[in-house]
Amino acid sequence: NEPNTDLADLVINKTASSASTVVGDYMTYTITVTNNGPDDATKVVITDYMRDLIYVANSLRNVTGTAPSGNATCTPTGGAYINPDVVCTFPLLKVGETATMTMEVKPNNTTAATKARTNKATVESKDVADPKSANNTMTITTTVEPRVDVTAGKSVAPATVHVGEPLSYTISASNSGPSIASNVTLTDNLPANTSFLEMGAISGGGSCTTPAVGVKAQQTAVYKLLPSKDAANTTVSNTVVAATSSVETNTTNNSATAQAAVLAAELDITVRKTDSADPVDL
Repeated sequence: NEPNTDLADLVINKTASSASTVVGDYMTYTITVTNNGPDDATKVVITDYMRDLIYVANSLRNVTGTAPSGNATCTPTGGAYINPDVVCTFPLLKVGETATMTMEVKPNNTTAATKARTNKATVESKDVADPKSANNTMTITTTVEPRVDVTAGKSVAPATVHVGEPLSYTISASNSGPSIASNVTLTDNLPANTSFLEMGAISGGGSCTTPAVGVKAQQTAVYKLLPSKDAANTTVSNTVVAATSSVETNTTNNSATAQAAVLAAELDITVRKTDSADPVDL
């Protein structure tokens, strides 16, 4: 067999639906490849290096490849993939024809700051040589803004106490991401008819500012509380609020409330009397 001496100058171009996006939002990439000849090209392969974009699972969909002389076979086309390279193969691209490849992706950003993510696409013919390889690669940059979802949690134990018995509260903050949350705070205003006793252990590297022992409502703490006699036969309702300086996707879960029933104190008074001498001399 004589060697194939055909030449096809394949020129790639890539655009994005937006220069910037928010992490978690889909955006569309469009890649076009034009065959400037002088000959037809067969087995034309467009590869988009998604691993450079760094996106999360289930963030690729609607991958298609179309061309006048035959549409492409593309893999993967979507689903639970993490950082795949997307490949579309066109059986034939005649001189002057343009093939188009499109896909929707969610660029990722796990940091607390806005990040620039690069994405590279290449084209080649498996059968025909390209005299100008410099125009076979194109890279574009997308700016990805971070987003977080901070959630507050709160519990109390026991659920029922008597006046004079302490209530122990556990409060927490969690972030479901995908980005890092900055300057996260938990604020807990002590409810009426209670006083602060002590602060317990703190996990996760945080720190707390507490009121002095015995100080009452409208203070911030992570703590134990002591219900006063005025709380007898009532329900103590205590709410914690989480906040962050980062932009959140959901603020409806930033507070949590725990309730405890307070009963009147139980008294058991015993009277005993003794004398110093028995019998008494008259």
